[in-house]
This record gives sequence, C-alpha cells and structure tokens, in this order.
Amino acid sequence: MNKTDAQTSGGPRVRYVVQDAAVADAEAMTRIINAAYRGSGGWTTEQHLVAENRIDTDELVDTITGGVIQVLSLKDADTGAVLGTIEIEAYDEAAKEPVHTPGAGAAHSGVLLGLFAVEPAFQSRGAGSFLVKAALDRARAAGKTNAYMWVIHSRSELLAWYKRLGFKPTGHTVPFPSPERLKIADGHFDELVYAL
Repeated sequence: MNKTDAQTSGGPRVRYVVQDAAVADAEAMTRIINAAYRGSGGWTTEQHLVAENRIDTDELVDTITGGVIQVLSLKDADTGAVLGTIEIEAYDEAAKEPVHTPGAGAAHSGVLLGLFAVEPAFQSRGAGSFLVKAALDRARAAGKTNAYMWVIHSRSELLAWYKRLGFKPTGHTVPFPSPERLKIADGHFDELVYAL
C-alpha cells in the first residue's frame, strides 16, 4: 500500500493511498473512468476523439475479479473516497500484446498499464503521478523490467506528461481496438515504455 500527503493547488492537503481495487468500489471507479475519459471536465478527456463510455460497471467488476489483470484504486486515506484507478496487465514484449491467459503473466517481464483515470477535480493536483508511480512500484516488486502505456497519438499533452514521468517512445504503434467509436480519422496509439 502506497501512502503520501499531497499539497493540492487550490485545495486542502490530501493523503493518498493506493490499494487493490474492491468490487464494492466498482461503481465509483466506473464513474471516475468515464468522467476522465469521456466527460467534459479535466484535461485528460478524450470526448472529442472517442464516442461512448470507456467502460461500464459490469466490465470493471469482471476485470477486478477475473484474476488476469491487477486493478488498483487511488483513495483519499482519510475519507476513503475513490479518486482514481489504474490497471496492471502482463505484456508480451515480443508479440507486443497483453497476456490474457490466467497464470501466464509470470512468464513475461513486461506489464501494460491501462485504465488510468483520476477524478477530474483532482487532476493537476499530484494524484495521477502518485498513482502511476505506485503502479510502477507494484510492477517492479513483482520482478517486471518494463512498463508500457498506449496513448492516442494525437494526445500531445498527455504524451508529454508521461515523458516527464520517465516514459520513452518505443516507435511502435497499436491500432485503436474499436475504430467505429473514433471521431477522428486516425486514432492509433503510440507505445511508451518505462524501464523498471
């Protein structure tokens, strides 16, 4: 469990804690994910790029309980309020794809970070970098050597933010999985890597 105090610009001091996601928090996490990805608030929205919600509660519960992907939640340590989420998934670095077979992740040294979202009111207040660093710590503790992220290529501000955290472009691109939901002609992902 990662904990810290974070002085938030324009807001009170918040003590963040990162822990394994609980099914009881799935509804709050789903709301945050969809607000961050498809809402009009926050600087991370993709509302102008992608249609429809990012995820529904049933999908998130299946991910939390499925035993293949580790889902973490960011909470206010004092109130218990959910503030964010991120997932850690085994990644086959040679095939350049996530590993979806239960138990097969141990054979791979890479992880793919995804479903990263922070409550829009807490964006630009240290919550996101704290959550990403906690996920990187988890991957490192599990013996992984590289952490990957996929970011829509036109999200220059988001790509720059990950680079400030230490991620580097690999030059690999990944097709958007649901092109029918795109509002732009080319929504492929750029792959970034962080050496653990």
